Amino acid sequence: MKPAACLATVSTVLVLGCSNSGDSSSAIDSGSNGGACPTVAACGGTIVPGTYTITSFCEHTDPVPADELCQGATVAISDVDLSGSVAFSAATNYVTGVSETIHSVLYWPASCLGKMGGPKTCDDLQKRFGPDQGDTTPTTATVTCSGTDSCTCNETDTKKGSAMGTYSTTGNVLTFSPNGNGISNTSGTPLAYCVSGNQVAISATSQIGTASVSLFMVLTLQ
Repeated sequence: MKPAACLATVSTVLVLGCSNSGDSSSAIDSGSNGGACPTVAACGGTIVPGTYTITSFCEHTDPVPADELCQGATVAISDVDLSGSVAFSAATNYVTGVSETIHSVLYWPASCLGKMGGPKTCDDLQKRFGPDQGDTTPTTATVTCSGTDSCTCNETDTKKGSAMGTYSTTGNVLTFSPNGNGISNTSGTPLAYCVSGNQVAISATSQIGTASVSLFMVLTLQ
């Protein structure tokens, strides 16, 4: 769905929706963030080299405009499932291998149907906001739009990929610096982190326009 794809390029943290992958239990304390994802009680610490499994994951943001030509159209990623691993080396290199499924919802008000040569029906909208044919990332995406006056489109988009690069820690902040392209929810974003036992908890907040974005993830050493 092109609006959601555009959102992902605005911020390095994927947006909207909240979900857990695998076991959500953690020895790391976290606090509420106004209905958004939990936040890490940042304590820093030494990340032990090894391969970590993503055992808890959450992303959340406020609804955002979906199309500049349609006032009132909104897009929301209703759910995100992220699974995979992150390998840290003693030489501050990292490698990720993840599978990510994004469930997004586009709302298109009746006032925008047929406007300025745009889609006239929900079927037209479904064709317009189908998977981006120019995206070469391996993906399986489906889009279904329904409605009579206004339209609601649901998309499920699954991507698998990997990323690698270097990481650094300063105080209680962890930063990933990826090499080239790849699926990464945390590329270049300063992340609060805390090491507790065999777990590393990570959280971040950012903005997409006026929308607040939050991310929370727990990595557990295998």
